Amino acid sequence: SGIAGTALNSAVIFILWNRKYPTNLFAYRICMTITSVQWLIMSSLVVTLSNKMLNVLLGRFIKHRLHEKKHTIQTFGHFLIYLGLFCVFTTWQMVPGACLLQYFTLCRPFFSLTKRLLFSYGVCAVMMAWSI
Repeated sequence: SGIAGTALNSAVIFILWNRKYPTNLFAYRICMTITSVQWLIMSSLVVTLSNKMLNVLLGRFIKHRLHEKKHTIQTFGHFLIYLGLFCVFTTWQMVPGACLLQYFTLCRPFFSLTKRLLFSYGVCAVMMAWSI
């Protein structure tokens, strides 16, 4: 599922930015790109963790194929855990951003694109920064 997610999200990003769309769809293009990049990171993380390169047992990280020092392995493992937590946390932070952007695009067409993006994703960015 991770490989399929990585391939599909990469295809979505490629299609979004290599085809010409009307300028009024630019807000949706940005929204879909943010969502696709977020899930591309999550899918890549699933591929990395399910690749049998790492076993996670009680906080100890053991690599099967690469023989490196234990400290490097733990640092890499901690990075993967933090990246996974970030992806899960941003899922709940970015969903309201996409909904707000859609609301502003449909119900407040007089707002500029910059104002719509700032009002929708600015709130999410402030909440994520505040929680760190």
